[in-house]
Amino acid sequence: MKLKGIKPWEQHIEKGVLGLCGIALAGGLVWQLFLQKAEVKVGNQTVAPADAFGPVKGEADKLRSRIEATQPKLPEIPSVDLASKLKLGASAPAVSSAGTALGPAPRMRVAGPAVQVANSQFALPAIAAPTAVVAASYRATIDPVEAASLPELANLLPPQQPFDKASVSVEATFSGAQVAELLGTDPDGTGPLEPMPQSWWRDVATGVPTIAIVGVEVERMVVRGADGKTPAEDKAVSVVPPMPGRPSFIQVWKDDVRSAGDVPPMVEEVTVAAEDVLRPEFYRTIAGPAWAPPAEMVVSTDEDPNAREIRRSKNRVAEIDKALRRFQAAPKDNERPPVREDSGGGRKGGGGREAPTQDKRDDKGPEQDRERAIKRLQDERKKLVDRLKVLGDKTHGSDTDGTQPAAVDERPWIVRSDLKVFAHDLTAEPGAEYKYRVRIVMNNPLFGRGLQESQKALAEQSLLTSAWSEWTKVVPVDRNSEFFIVSAGNDPLTGRPTASAQLFEFYYGYYRKASASVEPGDGFRGTAKLPAMLPNFFDFEKLKADVAAGKLPQAPGGADPRRERDGMPPDGGGRRVSSPNGPGEPEKPAAEAAIDRGPGTIAPPESRLLTVPSIFLGIRQVPGLDSNNNPVVRTHAVLRDQTNSVMSTGPEAVRLSELYKRLSANAELGERQGKEESTDVPPPPGGRPPRPGVQPPPGGGGGGGG
Repeated sequence: MKLKGIKPWEQHIEKGVLGLCGIALAGGLVWQLFLQKAEVKVGNQTVAPADAFGPVKGEADKLRSRIEATQPKLPEIPSVDLASKLKLGASAPAVSSAGTALGPAPRMRVAGPAVQVANSQFALPAIAAPTAVVAASYRATIDPVEAASLPELANLLPPQQPFDKASVSVEATFSGAQVAELLGTDPDGTGPLEPMPQSWWRDVATGVPTIAIVGVEVERMVVRGADGKTPAEDKAVSVVPPMPGRPSFIQVWKDDVRSAGDVPPMVEEVTVAAEDVLRPEFYRTIAGPAWAPPAEMVVSTDEDPNAREIRRSKNRVAEIDKALRRFQAAPKDNERPPVREDSGGGRKGGGGREAPTQDKRDDKGPEQDRERAIKRLQDERKKLVDRLKVLGDKTHGSDTDGTQPAAVDERPWIVRSDLKVFAHDLTAEPGAEYKYRVRIVMNNPLFGRGLQESQKALAEQSLLTSAWSEWTKVVPVDRNSEFFIVSAGNDPLTGRPTASAQLFEFYYGYYRKASASVEPGDGFRGTAKLPAMLPNFFDFEKLKADVAAGKLPQAPGGADPRRERDGMPPDGGGRRVSSPNGPGEPEKPAAEAAIDRGPGTIAPPESRLLTVPSIFLGIRQVPGLDSNNNPVVRTHAVLRDQTNSVMSTGPEAVRLSELYKRLSANAELGERQGKEESTDVPPPPGGRPPRPGVQPPPGGGGGGGG
């Protein structure tokens, strides 16, 4: 059948296309198989398949020759300056150096299970107890800034100012050299135990110990409670808690150290804070005798007057040395970063503030103030050292001119045999009697080590303790108030029995004394006159708000920088007295109007009424013996106390008692309060570092003097 309308070439066009494709495919196969030579690419070379391994072998030979070379060519270390390093950031090549301006380089350690030491057994060292343990009670008035900053401390203080506080300080001597000797000695000679590897307790390269004293533990035994009773034996001994508001590194260690990897950073932290761990400073005070080590406070009231003066002078020299070292460590004025007075546009109302106008004297001021204060302290130190030499004290005999502070022993604790440690008991109660003992707590060098199965218990405890020291002598904490019958007899005019008493009460840093004369049926009451220049009371609620906001005012009793600038000693009374006679001659505070009490403070009272809840009943004659064993008759006063108990007391025995002499001497110091130069040392430029728990005000600087 003939197709209508379709041409013949249209009927067979697809056959032609298929034929052309077949011819092209056949031509390609012929070219690939018969006409083109086979090649492969190896690296940057194109070779025949049979020669493909040649370039690979050549490269392998080159690498082997470089590896076996005796003098290989090393790449040069690039030199990177600070500008390019800041520009490149993390992409800049790292260059090793001997040190860094930011402190010692961090030491990297790999935490993980320790490798067991094959066939080795060890023993924990039996560390000897501290020696020369002494405890002494101490009373003073705590700085209100401390109370406002540390709520834990405020809970132990009186509810109202002044914040008078009784406490007990403990001192002991510990031998770190003995610990090093124990660690480096075979504990059982020819037995199975071996000495610890030095790398476990000392950095072999530097000699710095990798063990640290973590804390000083103190136990207290109540000999007699404040109520006059002796507690049961199982309740008499307790652990003295840490100072309120201060960190306890023993507790921090127990909370944070869980494995061997936690030990190195904690050791470094404890080492940095070694002074606070071993010898924590007492809280800042504004009234009362300066704190001194207990060994210097425990002195008989019958001591030689020269010995008493030597003790006071040495304490003052130690305070001056601390102040001079602070001045030397503080940056000079030209070493401090500039203070930006203008935080905005530099105009009024532009977000900034104008720089204050300074007079010619203030332009020179800071550095001259610094030099003047140093000179004053050096002169005072020289006079004290010269006086000590006259009194026969040879402590400072090696001083060349007596003006420079004594050198500080910076040797590691583990090489010292006379390491002094202090502790403070703020929970001691007035009227009680205590004994104390001490032990040292350090980290265990076996902790986390891969010991043998039989010794794994030695590696489980992270802390190691010394033996307990001997108990101290009994330490009495004097009551807040006492009274003594100092005379008794019959009135020569009326014939009636009479008695005279002296009343004492601790108030604002010292015992205040009043006298009272009584007849039968009278109570004891008298008025103690207070010094005119006592530090003011703060508005305590406002003070707490200021401290919470980061504002630390100068505490009452702190040194006035303006007085230091004029070359005048700090008055120690929280006041500022202008002198019409020019710098260097402080005006005598003849009138109350001359005292600038300062804002937000309250003037203290001028006198204090002292009362005793006892009634004088009469006198009685008591036979006895004198110092030569001759019979005598003494007159005793008969009293009835608030519990209706009747007692008698003899004036002769009272006047000879240690308690009466101690309180009388303290009251005499209180009468001179504010009249003599204060022993408070002014902080260096830049201020003292803030105490633990106290945040510095914005902009840095240590706040709150005192």
